[in-house]
Amino acid sequence: MDQKRYCLVGVDGNIYCVIGYCMRAMRECGKSHQEQIDFKNKVTSQHSYYDALAICIDKCEELNNEIATK
Repeated sequence: MDQKRYCLVGVDGNIYCVIGYCMRAMRECGKSHQEQIDFKNKVTSQHSYYDALAICIDKCEELNNEIATK
């Protein structure tokens, strides 16, 4: 079974590009529109780029774990 793995390596480092990548990944994994908006709001409310990036990395890990358990 071909499993897609989400990883930020190679994604443009602009935080809005990173958010877009994560939101596309969430859509592909069947997350609701509200979950995507909540994620975006959480990331954009951070006060540092690194905190925002950490949330995005965690989201990719979460999605990868969900894929692995299916």
